[in-house]
Amino acid sequence: MGRYFSLSAASLLLASGSAGAQSSTQSVLEPAGAEAQQIAILFWVMLSGGAVIWLGVVGLLLHSALVNRRRLAEKSASNIILWGGVVFPSVTLCALLAYALWLMPGLRPFAQASSAALRIEVTGRQFWWEVVYHPPQGPPVASANEIRLPVGERVELTLKSADVIHSFWIPPLGGKMDMIPGRTNRLSIMATKPGIY
Repeated sequence: MGRYFSLSAASLLLASGSAGAQSSTQSVLEPAGAEAQQIAILFWVMLSGGAVIWLGVVGLLLHSALVNRRRLAEKSASNIILWGGVVFPSVTLCALLAYALWLMPGLRPFAQASSAALRIEVTGRQFWWEVVYHPPQGPPVASANEIRLPVGERVELTLKSADVIHSFWIPPLGGKMDMIPGRTNRLSIMATKPGIY
């Protein structure tokens, strides 16, 4: 028993030490950009709405398990099922859908992309990313696998793929965009905090 406990404690210590060695968190719930902030808010609103529906369903389940069925009239049972099982979840889900649809245009700010000071072309290759910076003045600058962005300035990313399907995503800065051969997608992002993402 003692040997098992010390092995478990050593494993836990090793796991916690390696978790602390991570230099940055790749999570949309720790936003460093305006679009990622909206996605994080949408996540918490959807989670709250789902929790409300879950609590309502669990409440109905407990009510049906604890109430004496003989005392509960058929009309009363039908009302509980109608209001608690149909109307309540439907209204909650419609409210969540309306909120998400209202928020969606702000998640892809293409209208602001034309005012971007820096344009970056990202091409997905089979095992690497080709990055070409197009500054307002000066020649294009090529790089690979790494993107450097100015803080507080909108950047327009032109996303392409040469021969493979990729997904481009910087979680703390914005949403995910697919890269498909033969198709060009645009993504506009702005970092609000310095960091390595």
